[in-house]
Amino acid sequence: MPAETKKVEVTIKWNESQNNGASITQYTVYQRTVSDDGTPRKWYTLYVMKDPSDRKVAVKLEKGKNYEFLVTATNRFGESLKKGEKIKKIVVLGGKCMSIVLFKNMVMQCKEKTNLQITIISRLNFYKIATEILIY
Repeated sequence: MPAETKKVEVTIKWNESQNNGASITQYTVYQRTVSDDGTPRKWYTLYVMKDPSDRKVAVKLEKGKNYEFLVTATNRFGESLKKGEKIKKIVVLGGKCMSIVLFKNMVMQCKEKTNLQITIISRLNFYKIATEILIY
């Protein structure tokens, strides 16, 4: 899985886990988002794969969000641990609303198609004029 993507759907694939003496009975795919300040949110179960030969899933994503994914294996001894080194991270580029402050008569250039919220402030009187511009 790439660290960054512009796609809104990715496929998560994994290799067969070591069974530690008992056959794998299922895989569980977990997902969580990460806030803008880097704080991970709570894990939630995205898929439970009852057929252990199924080792890939397609996942829908939203532009402008950071995601983390984790796959665990379960056998008769229980579910494997949610270890940090098993976490896969992906950032979905684009679509994030950015706040930009401009002074009157300044020019803004946008390199990427995105949603922008622009606040224009006059240098002399500091009146705030807010407008939302959608660039497609």
